[in-house]
Amino acid sequence: MTDCNPNTAIGGGPENTNYLSGNFFTFFIEKIPNFKYYVQSVNLPMLSSRSINQPAVFGTFPKIPATNFVFDDLQVTFLVDNEMKAWKDIYNWMKTLGNLKDYNDAADKHSDKFSMATLLIMNSAYTPISKVNFYYVFPVNLGSINFSVTSQTTDPISISVNFAYSYYELVDI
Repeated sequence: MTDCNPNTAIGGGPENTNYLSGNFFTFFIEKIPNFKYYVQSVNLPMLSSRSINQPAVFGTFPKIPATNFVFDDLQVTFLVDNEMKAWKDIYNWMKTLGNLKDYNDAADKHSDKFSMATLLIMNSAYTPISKVNFYYVFPVNLGSINFSVTSQTTDPISISVNFAYSYYELVDI
């Protein structure tokens, strides 16, 4: 008699058939620790590479992988508290990255411009399964806050911030 178990049939099957859910995560940035309480969404950014043509004497040029990578920005959506603390922390951090109104702080060091960020991915039992460490993180785009007297509700304001970073590493837990 033939075994009809789909996991042992020809070709086998996955050992784990549980799916990852999009709401089982925690995200935090070392430089702004209270930020994690307001995070509503975060993306695990796209990693891409490109191919290059290998020179050949005859015929077509075979494609080979290039040795450099491109990381998309890390995008985080967060709620703005009524004191605008997280928003101000990111705003002030961005001011240290460039010359906003001749901003110059003698105590600034180059390494103070960066932070490390971590995305903790959990399973359906809220048990951490992986973490993604982002290295040399800094904000590059802080969304606008829109106020309106015509709003009929008092829903909290939610905005997005984009962070650039050098690279990220996935670590299994």
